[in-house]
Amino acid sequence: MTAAMRRLLFIMPCAVDDNRGNATSVVRIAESLSRRGYAIETVEVDRKQEDWPDFDLAVAFHAALCGPAALALAKQRQKPYVVVFTGTDLNGKPNAATASAVANAAANVALCRSAARRARDIFDKMPSGVEVIFQAVAPLPYKPGLGLPASAPKLQDFQKLVLVPSGVRDIKNPLRAVKAMLPLAALRPELNLWFVGPELENSYGDQLREAIADLNWAHWIGEVPRKELLPLMRRADVVLSTSRSEGAAPNSLLEATLAGAPVLASDIPAHKEFPGSAFCFRDDRLMRRQLEVILDDPELAAREVRKLQEVVRHKHGLVNEQVAWDRLLVHLLDPDRPPAQPKAAKLRKSELPKWQRESAAKNSSSKPKARLDGKSRSKPKSDDGPQPDDTPYTPTPPKPGKGDSPWGKGKKS
Repeated sequence: MTAAMRRLLFIMPCAVDDNRGNATSVVRIAESLSRRGYAIETVEVDRKQEDWPDFDLAVAFHAALCGPAALALAKQRQKPYVVVFTGTDLNGKPNAATASAVANAAANVALCRSAARRARDIFDKMPSGVEVIFQAVAPLPYKPGLGLPASAPKLQDFQKLVLVPSGVRDIKNPLRAVKAMLPLAALRPELNLWFVGPELENSYGDQLREAIADLNWAHWIGEVPRKELLPLMRRADVVLSTSRSEGAAPNSLLEATLAGAPVLASDIPAHKEFPGSAFCFRDDRLMRRQLEVILDDPELAAREVRKLQEVVRHKHGLVNEQVAWDRLLVHLLDPDRPPAQPKAAKLRKSELPKWQRESAAKNSSSKPKARLDGKSRSKPKSDDGPQPDDTPYTPTPPKPGKGDSPWGKGKKS
């Protein structure tokens, strides 16, 4: 099958322009695979299937909401399909339609290891198994002159901002942030808590509005388009996720890390993979202690952000995700054709392992001086250093203090 014939149909549980994690992931993967020669169409699952375009392979982004539709369409048009577990489709016991969609898929994809383990636990029949393709992240777009949203309150330079970027619904648990930070806000008048995201469940939105109605330090500024999020991430002193469940490393935490913001997250399996157990809190008291150390020691926070940025670049890079998806699709659509090899990305000096940086500096400083006759005075010694392996670089987390926190013991509040 030639590149021009590789037509993919991405089936989504929401609109492509919705400010939701599924939409962000679909747009990113579609743009990435388009650069590898795939022709991609996206459709919302609740649209009539008769209007859906022709395709060679369909990808259902959510086993429960999109999997059954993909199965029905595949049977009708005699084409293969892939199921991607995106989060809430791994909560609870799957119904018969979801289980059938997973069992008949040409491939099932999880976006982190914990999601893959969960899928194996709850689906009895999964002949194709489950493949892990780590969720990648694209940097938030920069727009010169863009500031904080007009709907946001004014902030003074000395004020501290804790940002919770997510859709407002029960599973994201934003009310936990309010409850946990009440004692801290009483001690720190400079503290501000902002919620950024659309209202996805009206009843839960009402609860959040009621909880913050009398709090002058907590605000829900509503939905902010992704292209306008960068100033918020850069202004935040901490970006927080209180989610009860995630199907992968949340886009918001990956984006915040690349933007240079410290992150903290609830102690759930996906968060233990990223940002990692050292950055998770098991209870509200530990959350407050971690927050205080971050707010009081910005230099320490900046060092921890730089370590996490290395993890993002090496484990959640766009090229890694693109190549992994391409290999899977080539195997399904044209198993006899070897996948194209990606062009090696040139690392910046700061991204090289320490031994390579030291070796380059040593070789640079020990270059022989040129003679007038153009000949070298001496032959430089070879110092290639150890050979790197193929294992992605993961920095060693700092030695945890009490509560497995990189921030040490912190303060009681």
